[in-house]
Amino acid sequence: MQYDQEDETIVSMTDVEDVVRDLVEQIPPGHVTTYGTIAAVVRTLIGRDRLAKLAVS
Repeated sequence: MQYDQEDETIVSMTDVEDVVRDLVEQIPPGHVTTYGTIAAVVRTLIGRDRLAKLAVS
């Protein structure tokens, strides 16, 4: 799932959950990651500004 960085639409929590779920499903069995890495990828895919607006709303 890719979001247009220029789009100012505020994402919903469901959008964020879907992105996280998609990312976690891509981790191969037997491999690990950190919450910080997942959060960094979500910020890149959705955009830091839109996530900040979600936190405020």
